[in-house]
Amino acid sequence: MAGSIREHGYRGTTVADVVRRARTSRRTFYQHFEDRDACFLELFDLANAELEQRIAKAVNPDVPWPEQVDLTIGAYIDEVAAEPELALAFTHELTAIGDLGADRQRRELERFADLLVALVAAVGATDPKVEPIQKTTAIMITGGLREVVAYGLENDQDLGGIKVAAAGLIKAVLDPDHRHWATA
Repeated sequence: MAGSIREHGYRGTTVADVVRRARTSRRTFYQHFEDRDACFLELFDLANAELEQRIAKAVNPDVPWPEQVDLTIGAYIDEVAAEPELALAFTHELTAIGDLGADRQRRELERFADLLVALVAAVGATDPKVEPIQKTTAIMITGGLREVVAYGLENDQDLGGIKVAAAGLIKAVLDPDHRHWATA
């Protein structure tokens, strides 16, 4: 599925493409997946689980929290930029497959928001200037970051500028003394 999306986009991907790439049969495909959309949802789940693990690994509690923000945002953007076709398909096509896709996208947004809330709480445990953030704030940050990265990918923007702006925004939310963030 991933290979076909890279080559043809999700809309251009067929079950025949997937089974040909997987060197399997339609019968085997349908033993594992109800349809093309179910396979896409499984790919989305796997890709997001890997992304979450890589972000968690990027966090280094031994460095100052502003640097942790840079590392975390950098890991997210680098991982997404490594698979731009998949990132754009997940951002734009998931909701097009109906309630299952929209629910899945919402669930992943909440998972990343929960991760952000937990990371901020961990930082706040060592730095009293950093106050916990509400889940709603984390959803705004993670959802906005997803959209601005997709926008950057679609418009061939330098994602380095997005890294700086996103990290600066998060630092400003966490500590008003960090309002010196750049715009992209």
